[in-house]
Amino acid sequence: MSEKRSFTLDAMRGIAAFSVVSHHFNTVLSPAEVGSLGLTMPNSYLGVDFFYMLSGFVLARAYERKLKADLTVWRFMELRFIRLYPMFLLGILLGALNAFGRIAFQTPHAIDPVQAVFAFILNAFMVPDGASGNLYTLNMPAWTLLFEMLINFLFGLVLFRMRARWLAGFALACAAFYLWGHAKWNDGSIGLTWPTALFGFARAGYAFPIGLILGRAFAGRMSKSSLLSVVLLALLAWTFFFGPPLKFNFAFDVLSLFVLLPATIWCGAHLQAPPKFRRACEIIGDGSYPLFVIHFPLLHIVFFVFARVIGIPAWLTVLGFLPGAFVLALVIFHKLDVPVRSWLSAKSKLRPTAMPVTP
Repeated sequence: MSEKRSFTLDAMRGIAAFSVVSHHFNTVLSPAEVGSLGLTMPNSYLGVDFFYMLSGFVLARAYERKLKADLTVWRFMELRFIRLYPMFLLGILLGALNAFGRIAFQTPHAIDPVQAVFAFILNAFMVPDGASGNLYTLNMPAWTLLFEMLINFLFGLVLFRMRARWLAGFALACAAFYLWGHAKWNDGSIGLTWPTALFGFARAGYAFPIGLILGRAFAGRMSKSSLLSVVLLALLAWTFFFGPPLKFNFAFDVLSLFVLLPATIWCGAHLQAPPKFRRACEIIGDGSYPLFVIHFPLLHIVFFVFARVIGIPAWLTVLGFLPGAFVLALVIFHKLDVPVRSWLSAKSKLRPTAMPVTP
């Protein structure tokens, strides 16, 4: 890209992160509360697929030439580990705080203390556990980062060598498998549980190679700033937060995966946000990854304390959570994430890692 940073893609990452956070409100609210608050967003989980696709796009631009030159797969994975793991571990720590807090207060659905310790030991090493039906008991969305690391490893090992037609074939095979699972489970938000884990990898296996193809095709020239970028952001937000009625969910997911998400990334790479919007886009992008990683355990902690213990209305707790969590994510980004990554990069004799490209 002709400019160091794509502010439009930054904002898109933030919108995708907010969509995933909103999708998980149904884990603390009853169906009646979700409906009364207008939080029925059947396609918000597509934010995960968007992240995988954007990851492929950015990594193709940043690393394919280096991998074809002298960057080894192990060095590449070290870069990715430094980029992703610090916030991953923070999410697991918050998940442990939530789990042991519920054990101490003997709340419903609290897990066994031994299982909690076992889950923490495994999860801290990015290994899924068997303490519950989810791959990651302590921080459920962590499954997405497991498959991000796996598809990154495949990228560094072989995908970067594959021609576009072979990448497309691999992606389409993964898409077919995922859509079969979508129809089988009557749900597109699959991949987080043990029975649906393979479908979770298929989501990454489709979206990431499509991002690679787009990244290779991108000419690297960004158009002049345009208000069309704002229209593009509004379209992406509509895709995640609104979309068509629930009965068209499957068809809309197919349309989004094959048309809307690739087109949005392609156009977003070419359309730079106008100067007056760039600072806001930058802020949204900076907070997106920490927000994604911490939101699930934080949501459960906040909701338990404020809504269930103190008695603040559910709608007010939800209303305050998003801005509060985002401000916290920004603080974490600047005061913890960036310094820790810089320190790890220095220890590994690596230059500081790139800006986040995944949730």
